Amino acid sequence: MNKEIDFSEAVFIIFGFTVGSSILIIPGFEAENLAWLVNAVAAFIGMGLIYFYVKLSIMNNGQDIIDICINRLGPIIGKTIALGYVWYFFHLGALVIRDLTEFATLVSYPSTPQAFIGALVMLLAISLVRNGIEVIAKFTQVLIPWVIIAVVVLSLLLINQMDVNNIKPFFSVGFKPFFKALFSSVSFPYAEAIVLTVIFPFVKLGKKDIYLSVGTMLFAGMILTLVSLTTILSLGNIAQTATFPAFEAARTISVFDFIERVEVISNVSFLIGTLVKLTVCLFGVCVGLSKILNLEGYQSLVIPIAILMGNLSLILYENVTELIMWSIEIYPYYAVPFQFLIPGLLFIISLFGGKKPSTQA
Repeated sequence: MNKEIDFSEAVFIIFGFTVGSSILIIPGFEAENLAWLVNAVAAFIGMGLIYFYVKLSIMNNGQDIIDICINRLGPIIGKTIALGYVWYFFHLGALVIRDLTEFATLVSYPSTPQAFIGALVMLLAISLVRNGIEVIAKFTQVLIPWVIIAVVVLSLLLINQMDVNNIKPFFSVGFKPFFKALFSSVSFPYAEAIVLTVIFPFVKLGKKDIYLSVGTMLFAGMILTLVSLTTILSLGNIAQTATFPAFEAARTISVFDFIERVEVISNVSFLIGTLVKLTVCLFGVCVGLSKILNLEGYQSLVIPIAILMGNLSLILYENVTELIMWSIEIYPYYAVPFQFLIPGLLFIISLFGGKKPSTQA
């Protein structure tokens, strides 16, 4: 497979995917005022996970998780497990769409059907995926820096509303709630980086790129920790009950009664991050399925899969409350095989033998 992008371009995809929908749907609030600490610890675990995923790919000639399954486990078992990953990418993409449409209808466009909003976003994702990894990389290179700038600016504008007492008392949450929140925060978004392996065959991977990916994950974790900390300092207990706490914090910004109503900045940031994550998920489904079906290209699959993904997003949950409860209580356990168990098994097989992977052309 021809290399199409440098890893220096891929880091923007890694950052955008990780931050993605997490900017406003901040993980870890089960730990209440310690959500910022949960995010900080989860970021370090995320660094280890991205190191592990990149290392697994390098051990298998730069292949993605789909190829590794097929080449290490054989055509029957391997393709069966690979099909499971295609489903996971597909389901995750539908969840991302639903996150965005719920947010849009709750805070911005209450009279607009979710299907219409989802269709508009899917059209953008379809265009990016059909044009290939190079266009996806250029898109993220241009827009992701603005997401970072937006987060920093909003955090600075919130300084006059922050109260350090909102994070007190320290360590008031028990170990069980803390580690439950930590497990949930690692699962979403850091361990979802397994999806990012689909871009590795298009990138020339080397030893330095392992550390570059780790640094990118650390930076993404710092941004999410900053968002969670500023949200808690600004809102206090309200942050624990708000559906979109970072958005609620942005709505409270008022500097000299002049700088107000700047939550649109958070809206745009959320849209960009969500679009990047959705695009990677759609790309992963199409590329993975094309390999399982032995197709020459994936482009013919993009539109039908996007339509199915959009439809699935509409029927997954009855309302946003059900969405949040499923994401907190069930999703972390549902994702364990895809994020930890199967990659761990493949890593062991790659170390000690098994069916050798084919070399990329």
